[in-house]
Formats: sequence, structure tokens, C-alpha cells
Amino acid sequence: MHEHGGTEHEAHVSAVTPLGRIGEPADVASAVAFLAGDASAWVTGETLVNDGGQIHCAPVRTAGPAAPAA
Repeated sequence: MHEHGGTEHEAHVSAVTPLGRIGEPADVASAVAFLAGDASAWVTGETLVNDGGQIHCAPVRTAGPAAPAA
């Protein structure tokens, strides 16, 4: 466990997330409040990624092992 009582996995996720922590319910609630409120009245057909920046730092995965060099 790490200093906040979480698991090794949680420590790893915090370390690789650009914001340096795991999201809290309030982080999601802020986005929901925006989308449900008048301020988003002109927002249509959008995807809001609320992930602390993880999508921009995710490793690229391949379908299988790399082919040997020729």
C-alpha cells in the first residue's frame, strides 16, 4: 500500500497520470454539472474526455510482438 492507503496499482496509476493523482467523484461531478447547466447549451455532439490527461499519455499497443529485423 502507498501513503494514502491504496494499492500498488493505484500508486502506479497516480504516477503515470499527468495530474499525478487518481480522479475523485468531484472531478467527474464538475464535468456533469457543466454539461447539465446552461453554460453548455451550445455544446452538441462532443465527447468530453474526463481522465486527468491519461488518454494523451497512454502507451501505443500493437497487435502482437514485433517482427524480427530482416
